[in-house]
Formats: sequence, structure tokens, C-alpha cells
Amino acid sequence: DYPKGLLQLKAHLSSELKKRVKRPVQIDILADVLEIPESEEHWRRAVEGYLNTQKFYLLIEPEFYRDALRIYDRIKREYGTHSFGLVDIGKLRERERLEPWNDSLAKKIETENALARSYVDYLLGRVVCCTHVDQLRRHKTAITADGMVYQGYVARPIRKELMDDAFIG
Repeated sequence: DYPKGLLQLKAHLSSELKKRVKRPVQIDILADVLEIPESEEHWRRAVEGYLNTQKFYLLIEPEFYRDALRIYDRIKREYGTHSFGLVDIGKLRERERLEPWNDSLAKKIETENALARSYVDYLLGRVVCCTHVDQLRRHKTAITADGMVYQGYVARPIRKELMDDAFIG
């Protein structure tokens, strides 16, 4: 089950965008368009936990982002208790280098959605996958398959409930 209000927000944005641009606009929930291949299944919990609420962000074609943002700004109070987000893929692609490292968490995820690929490569492309906790300190940001994260010079485990709450794939 998605967080309360997510599907309603998606439907509301879709309906209003359709009225504005006179045609349907594709809106995807990030988790819906991601897959974890069987060969990387042991990384599923780490991916789910690391993404946390970001897996519920909405992907909208860059040409419709500004309209979607204006609509969301107007209706945000209806969804205020949740941290749903609209990903600005256009700005992301303009400003960021999106080539993920080969040993990154981004490489554990497959998608046929170009918007999702850009966002995942940005979010997870510099998160190094380590086989053992002793390797974490070698990297600026790193993670083990069982959810130990090293980030900002802090090692911490991802909360179990975040890792066990599977939505991807």
C-alpha cells in the first residue's frame, strides 16, 4: 500500500495537467518504474531503505514540470503530512553529471524509464556498494547490502522497517 494520498495526488496532477495541455501527461511513481534484477536481489533491502520516501517521488516529463509544480503548490495543503515530491529532471540533467560509478547502488537497479534512470543515477550513482562494513570508510558515501550506511563521516544502520517496506519492482 502506498502512503495515504500518493495515488490521489498523482491522479489530481494528471487530471489538471490534461486540462491545461489538452492531452494526457504521463506521471510515474519512481518505485513503479524500477526493477531490481534477480542477480542483485540481495541489495533490495538496502535500495528500499536508502531511497526511503524518495521512492514515492513523481516523475513528470521536463516540459510539464513547471505546470505540475504550480498545480502542486496550489493543492499542497491537501497532502501536507507527506513528503511527496516532484522530480525536476530537466534541471537535474542540465546541472548534474549523471554517469554512475560501476560499484554504485545505481547499478543494482534496472529501468526502461529514462526519467527514472536519470534520477536514480543522480541519487545512487555515487553511493558505493561494499561487501563488508570495514570498507565503508574508504568512500565518501557507501552502503552494505544489510543496510549499514556511511555518509557525512557517520556510520549508521538504516531502520529495519524502511528496508522491509518493499515497493520496487
